[in-house]
Order: sequence, then C-alpha cells, then structure tokens
Amino acid sequence: MKKLSERFSNIDVAFWLDDFGCGSANLSSVITSNFKVIKIDKVIFWGFYLKYKSLLIELIFFIKSCGCLVIIEGIESKEHLDFSLEHNCYSQGYLFNDLD
Repeated sequence: MKKLSERFSNIDVAFWLDDFGCGSANLSSVITSNFKVIKIDKVIFWGFYLKYKSLLIELIFFIKSCGCLVIIEGIESKEHLDFSLEHNCYSQGYLFNDLD
C-alpha cells in the first residue's frame, strides 16, 4: 500500500484507511503510508469509548498529528456525536437516518 500511495501522491489522489483497528488497518499503516483519512472502526470506537475514553482521545490526537482527517464509525447516539464533534472528527453511523 505504501508504494501505491507514493506512486499516486503526485497526482493528488487521496487514500483512506477504512476499519482502523481491525486486521491490518493498524498504527503501522498510519505511520508508513500516505493516508489522508482514517476511519476508526465501530468496534474500536465503542470499546474504547466505554472503557478507555482517554486512550481514544490520544489515538485521535495521534492520527491527526500524522496529518490525517478522522472519521469515527458507529455514531449511534447524541453522546457519540457530541464526542466526535468535540474532538473535531467526522461522523458516520445510524444516528444519521435517511431524510424523509
């Protein structure tokens, strides 16, 4: 992935890392590749939000310090949305139903 992202970086192609925290989408990927956006996986968000909120905040800070935008998956309550907005992250989840 690193070679591919380097190859396309000169033509303004943005790479996103989806499902961060699951499988091979890990800290090493953030550090060694040229991702522009990191999407934190719902399972990671919920687990950290409930038990390790301070670590989640540090993780968001780390990702942003690498120059990436952060999207938090699994936003399903106003409390989740408030957290996401407080930490200047984009949000994705079932809180945002289809508009009627």
